[in-house]
Amino acid sequence: MFDPAEVHRLPLFRSVSKAKLMEALAAFMPSEVDPGQVLMVEGEADRSMVLVLDGELSVHIGRDNVEVARMGRGEVVGEMALFGVLDRRAATVRTLSPCRLLILDLSGLTYLRRKRSPVVTLLEEYALVIMARRLRQTNERIGQVGRGEPLPQKAGAGLWGRVSSIFGGGRGASGPAPDPLAFLVGLPAFRDQDPSSIAALAARLKPEAIAAGEVIVREGEAGDRAWLLLSGQVQVYRSCGGEHHERIARLREGSFFGLASVVDGSPRSATCLAETPCWVAVVPGEWLRGGELLEPHEASLLRRGALEALAAQVRLANAHVEHLEQQLSSRPTVEMTTAAPMRPPSQPSVGLPPMGAPATPPPRRPKG
Repeated sequence: MFDPAEVHRLPLFRSVSKAKLMEALAAFMPSEVDPGQVLMVEGEADRSMVLVLDGELSVHIGRDNVEVARMGRGEVVGEMALFGVLDRRAATVRTLSPCRLLILDLSGLTYLRRKRSPVVTLLEEYALVIMARRLRQTNERIGQVGRGEPLPQKAGAGLWGRVSSIFGGGRGASGPAPDPLAFLVGLPAFRDQDPSSIAALAARLKPEAIAAGEVIVREGEAGDRAWLLLSGQVQVYRSCGGEHHERIARLREGSFFGLASVVDGSPRSATCLAETPCWVAVVPGEWLRGGELLEPHEASLLRRGALEALAAQVRLANAHVEHLEQQLSSRPTVEMTTAAPMRPPSQPSVGLPPMGAPATPPPRRPKG
């Protein structure tokens, strides 16, 4: 049905040896599909992705079945569901022509991970870039429809703030620094993983104290690092224009943030502000960009944590956009007769799930 050499020529797999690719292809299910067939249904619970070897697909959303994209040879659709970004399909996908496809479901991904196939690394890196791009687009939409409010004033303003600035900052988190190893072993992303790899990764993490009110990430700046939040709370804001910022999320212990810019190299898409004194651990960008600074098992752990963290952030950002758009559609249109500024509504407090918190697993459908 397909020639492995044909798959090897696809840009996604060129860096893998033919022998390793042959081994990995055992986890994929080849399929030939006629034109006009529905591959994926919006709202359906399913954990699989499709690689297009030949042919063309169309992607549709909404009750009006609006076509939003077409996909062809070498492109992937459904990776967001496979890696748990979405609990349910966000679009309907149909074949426009005779198609030859390779399908990878959750059991196939688990098999490749168990075999430590290099194909998993390529798929995870691809998915990270797609998720970072999706999060960036969603944050931009939040900036367009949000009303926001001015950022909180930095804690410690006044006499203490002026004096402490002379000596290098305000009051950070008090007490002993959290143990990174105790932190990592408690994360859902690392459950049932190799303890020695977790310990080796934890040994590289150096806790740093952050003062309440300190800006950790500033929207628009270049990003060369991410952070693990070991303790405390961090607020995430997106600029809505002028001095107003829409609060996207409140991050709590267990969050992995600042990832999108590290993954795709674009400027920061949000501002992260320490709401309370915090302990964080810096994750250099090179660790996530395929450098040789980590052992393979450590790099795999970190990628999995980043994938699950970005998945949670994309889900949260999507929900926030939906909330804002519902508010916008229900807001009455009135004629403004005065120049008095409108006060932004208060936003509900939302929390980001800890890094690696899994989505509710969908029911498995029988094959065939």
